[in-house]
Amino acid sequence: MLFNKTNSPNHEENNKTGNSKNDIIQPSKVLHVRNLPIDCIERDLEEICSAFGKVSKIFMLKGKGQAFVQMDHIMCSTSIVRYYETVNCKLRGKIIYFQFSNRIEISNESLSTNNILLISVYNTYQQLTLEMLHSIFSSYGEILRIIIFNKQNVQCSFIEFNEANSAISAKMRLDGEDFLGGYFKIQYSQLQKLTVKYNSNKCKDYTLSKQSNEENSNDKNSSDNNNSNSNDKNNNNNNNNNNNNNIRSNHNNNYANNNNNRGQTFRSNPVTDPIYRYHDGGIDNTLFHQNRPNFLPQNNYMFVPNYHHPIVLIVSNLNENEIDCDTLFTLFGIYGDVDRVKILYNKPNTALIQFSSPQQAQTAKNHLENLMFRGKRIKINYSKHPSISMPSVQNEDKVYTKDYVGSNLHRYRYVGSKNFLHIIAPSNTLHISNMPASITVPQIIELFSKYGTVTSFQFLKDKKMGLLSMSNIDEAIEALLGVHNYKILDLSIKVSFSKSTINNNLLDKMDDDSIQDIDCETNN
Repeated sequence: MLFNKTNSPNHEENNKTGNSKNDIIQPSKVLHVRNLPIDCIERDLEEICSAFGKVSKIFMLKGKGQAFVQMDHIMCSTSIVRYYETVNCKLRGKIIYFQFSNRIEISNESLSTNNILLISVYNTYQQLTLEMLHSIFSSYGEILRIIIFNKQNVQCSFIEFNEANSAISAKMRLDGEDFLGGYFKIQYSQLQKLTVKYNSNKCKDYTLSKQSNEENSNDKNSSDNNNSNSNDKNNNNNNNNNNNNNIRSNHNNNYANNNNNRGQTFRSNPVTDPIYRYHDGGIDNTLFHQNRPNFLPQNNYMFVPNYHHPIVLIVSNLNENEIDCDTLFTLFGIYGDVDRVKILYNKPNTALIQFSSPQQAQTAKNHLENLMFRGKRIKINYSKHPSISMPSVQNEDKVYTKDYVGSNLHRYRYVGSKNFLHIIAPSNTLHISNMPASITVPQIIELFSKYGTVTSFQFLKDKKMGLLSMSNIDEAIEALLGVHNYKILDLSIKVSFSKSTINNNLLDKMDDDSIQDIDCETNN
C-alpha cells in the first residue's frame, strides 16, 4: 500500500471525460502532477512547489512523466492548483499540470531507500569511467561495486554503497547536478545486491581488490616477523614499519571521522551560504573551492551546483551587420533546441538565446565561448532573464525576436536522440547526412564550395552520409549555416561538426572538368 486513499482503489487518479459532478476530487494535501519531462527530478518539483509552502514528500512515478507532491498544509496545495489554473507552469519547455489527488497522504512505504543507486547521465558526449564515478561518489561513503551500462542511448551506472545512509547523502547532494556537459539523474535501485563476475573497464568489485590487498599485507607482515631478529638492520626496518603503521592508524581514524560526516545530508542554501556567489546567473568557482566542506569530492571531476538552472544565454560582441534570428538559431541549435532568439533593439550586437533545458544552454556556452564568428570573437554568459518574452508588435524592417518552440528543425526533439553523443566544438570537418542516394561527389563539392575551399570528401555507408573538410573552421561554420536543412530532391541535408578523420579522399580521384551543375531549392 503506497498511499492512503479517501475512496476505493478503482477510482482513477486523472478523471476522464464523462465523469459526473459527484466524482470531483476533493481538495487534498497531495497533488498529482502530470506531463513531466522525462529528465524531471525531485528537486525541480520542490523548487516549484516550495514557493507556496513547505513540501513534505515527493514520490516520482518512474517512466510515466507523473509524480505526487504532498504539501505541509491543504491551503498550500490549494494555492498551487488555483494559481496554475490561470498560469501555465513550464518545466524544460513542457507545460505541467497540477490537480488534487484522491489520496490523503503519501505513506513512508512508498519512499523506500536503498544502498544501491541507479545513476543516469543525460546530454553528455563524454564516456563514463569507473575512475570518474568512484572518485565522485566515494566521498559519500565506501563503495562496494560499480557497473556501467547503456540504456536507450543514455549512459547509466549502478553504484552499491556499504550502507543506505551513504546512498541517501549522495542522492540528495548530486541528483540533478551538472556533470561532463550533461547532468545526473539519480534514483534508488530495486536491486538488493550487485554481482560482478570479474573486473573490467565497465564493472568492478572493490571488495575483491580490498581482500587482495589485505592478503598481500598479511603475507608481508608475516615475512617481516620471521626475519625480525636476523640482524640490527632488520630491527631498524621493523621499527620504521611500526612508525608507519602508527601513521596509517591515525589516518584511518581521521578517515572514519570524515565518514561520519558523509552520512549527513548536505544541502547548502545558495542565497545565505557564502560558498556560493552568483553573478549574471553564473558562479564564482574560486570561492567555492576555497571553502569546500571536507566531505565533498576533492578531485578534478568536482562541479559547482547550479540551483538557478538558467536556460537563457546572453551573447555579445556579435557582428550586428551579419546576423539575424535564423542564423543564431542554426548556430546555437547545434548544441541544443533553441526555443527563442531575441536581438536587442538598442544593442544589436547582443542577443538572447533561450534553450529548452539548462543542460543544453550550458553545452552551447562551453563549446561556443570565445568563438571567432564573422570577424568578431563572441562572448557568452548566462542571462538574468528566466525566459524571453515575445513582443506584441514586431518591427517591420527587421525581426528582432523569433519563436521556435515546437520547430521541426530542432536536432534533439526526439527522446534518446543519438545526436547528443556526437557533440563537439566547431571544427573544419563536417558530417553530412540525409543526402539523396543519387547525389555525386562533384555536386556535393559545388554545393559546399560556395562557402570556401573544400579540401577533402568521402562517402560513408550507403552514400547517404559523408565527411567533408573545409580549409579552415570559419569556412566550415559558414558551410554548416548555409547547407544545413538545404533541400535537394525533397530531402533536407543535415550538417554537423565532426571529429572523424577522412581516410579516403575522393577529391584526389576526380578532375576539375568533372564538376556538374546541381539544381538546389532552398528550404524556406
